[in-house]
Amino acid sequence: MSTLMVGSPVCEEWPVTAELGGAAAQPKANADARRPALTRRRPNREQGIALEKLGHAIEYLIDSSMARCEGVAMDAQSPEFEAARIMMRLNCEVFADCEPVVPIHKRICRALGFRR
Repeated sequence: MSTLMVGSPVCEEWPVTAELGGAAAQPKANADARRPALTRRRPNREQGIALEKLGHAIEYLIDSSMARCEGVAMDAQSPEFEAARIMMRLNCEVFADCEPVVPIHKRICRALGFRR
Protein backbone atom coordinates (compact mmCIF):
# COMPACT_ATOMS: atom_id res chain seq x y z
CA MET A 1 0.00 0.00 0.00
CA SER A 2 1.39 3.42 -0.91
CA THR A 3 1.94 6.29 1.48
CA LEU A 4 1.45 9.90 0.40
CA MET A 5 2.75 13.08 2.03
CA VAL A 6 1.39 16.60 2.22
CA GLY A 7 1.69 19.65 4.41
CA SER A 8 -1.00 19.93 7.09
CA PRO A 9 -3.71 21.10 7.03
CA VAL A 10 -4.28 20.01 3.47
CA CYS A 11 -6.78 22.33 1.77
CA GLU A 12 -6.70 25.47 3.89
CA GLU A 13 -2.97 26.21 3.61
CA TRP A 14 -2.57 25.49 -0.10
CA PRO A 15 -5.44 27.04 -2.06
CA VAL A 16 -5.65 26.78 -5.83
CA THR A 17 -3.95 29.77 -7.45
CA ALA A 18 -5.36 31.82 -10.31
CA GLU A 19 -2.67 30.63 -12.71
CA LEU A 20 -3.07 26.99 -13.61
CA GLY A 21 -0.66 27.28 -16.51
CA GLY A 22 2.27 25.63 -14.75
CA ALA A 23 2.19 27.67 -11.54
CA ALA A 24 2.46 25.75 -8.29
CA ALA A 25 0.07 26.27 -5.42
CA GLN A 26 1.17 29.12 -3.17
CA PRO A 27 0.59 29.32 0.59
CA LYS A 28 -1.75 32.02 1.86
CA ALA A 29 -0.09 35.38 2.51
CA ASN A 30 -1.14 35.34 6.17
CA ALA A 31 -0.10 31.72 6.70
CA ASP A 32 2.70 30.95 9.11
CA ALA A 33 6.09 31.54 7.46
CA ARG A 34 7.47 28.25 8.79
CA ARG A 35 7.29 25.18 6.63
CA PRO A 36 4.26 23.08 7.65
CA ALA A 37 4.90 19.73 9.30
CA LEU A 38 4.55 16.87 6.85
CA THR A 39 1.80 14.38 7.44
CA ARG A 40 1.99 10.97 5.84
CA ARG A 41 -1.34 9.61 4.73
CA ARG A 42 -2.24 6.11 3.62
CA PRO A 43 -5.19 5.94 1.21
CA ASN A 44 -7.34 2.86 1.01
CA ARG A 45 -8.03 1.26 -2.36
CA GLU A 46 -11.03 3.45 -3.23
CA GLN A 47 -9.26 6.65 -2.17
CA GLY A 48 -6.20 5.72 -4.20
CA ILE A 49 -8.30 5.11 -7.31
CA ALA A 50 -10.17 8.41 -6.75
CA LEU A 51 -6.91 10.34 -6.33
CA GLU A 52 -5.46 8.78 -9.46
CA LYS A 53 -8.56 9.49 -11.58
CA LEU A 54 -8.90 13.05 -10.30
CA GLY A 55 -5.22 13.68 -10.98
CA HIS A 56 -5.53 12.42 -14.55
CA ALA A 57 -8.72 14.46 -15.11
CA ILE A 58 -7.10 17.65 -13.80
CA GLU A 59 -4.00 17.09 -15.91
CA TYR A 60 -6.06 16.39 -19.03
CA LEU A 61 -8.27 19.46 -18.51
CA ILE A 62 -5.33 21.80 -18.00
CA ASP A 63 -3.28 20.31 -20.84
CA SER A 64 -6.17 20.46 -23.31
CA SER A 65 -7.06 24.06 -22.43
CA MET A 66 -3.38 25.07 -22.61
CA ALA A 67 -3.11 23.48 -26.05
CA ARG A 68 -6.27 25.24 -27.16
CA CYS A 69 -5.03 28.59 -25.80
CA GLU A 70 -1.48 28.01 -27.15
CA GLY A 71 0.30 28.17 -23.79
CA VAL A 72 -1.52 31.22 -22.38
CA ALA A 73 -2.72 30.80 -18.79
CA MET A 74 -6.45 30.17 -18.36
CA ASP A 75 -8.73 33.06 -17.51
CA ALA A 76 -9.91 32.81 -13.90
CA GLN A 77 -13.52 33.23 -15.08
CA SER A 78 -13.43 30.42 -17.65
CA PRO A 79 -15.48 27.26 -17.11
CA GLU A 80 -12.33 25.13 -17.53
CA PHE A 81 -10.64 27.01 -14.70
CA GLU A 82 -13.65 26.56 -12.44
CA ALA A 83 -13.83 22.84 -13.29
CA ALA A 84 -10.12 22.43 -12.50
CA ARG A 85 -10.60 24.25 -9.16
CA ILE A 86 -13.52 21.99 -8.26
CA MET A 87 -11.52 18.85 -9.09
CA MET A 88 -8.48 20.12 -7.16
CA ARG A 89 -10.66 20.84 -4.14
CA LEU A 90 -12.18 17.34 -4.38
CA ASN A 91 -8.66 15.93 -4.64
CA CYS A 92 -7.74 17.77 -1.42
CA GLU A 93 -10.84 16.47 0.34
CA VAL A 94 -10.18 12.87 -0.67
CA PHE A 95 -6.55 13.23 0.43
CA ALA A 96 -7.56 14.80 3.76
CA ASP A 97 -9.85 11.83 4.42
CA CYS A 98 -6.95 9.38 4.05
CA GLU A 99 -5.73 7.80 7.26
CA PRO A 100 -2.74 9.66 8.77
CA VAL A 101 0.33 7.55 9.46
CA VAL A 102 2.02 8.28 12.78
CA PRO A 103 5.78 7.53 12.72
CA ILE A 104 7.01 4.87 15.14
CA HIS A 105 9.16 7.31 17.14
CA LYS A 106 6.11 9.50 17.83
CA ARG A 107 4.06 6.49 18.89
CA ILE A 108 6.81 5.40 21.29
CA CYS A 109 7.13 8.93 22.74
CA ARG A 110 3.37 9.12 23.28
CA ALA A 111 3.33 5.69 24.92
CA LEU A 112 6.12 6.76 27.29
CA GLY A 113 4.37 10.05 28.06
CA PHE A 114 6.83 12.41 26.36
CA ARG A 115 5.36 15.45 24.63
CA ARG A 116 6.91 17.79 22.08
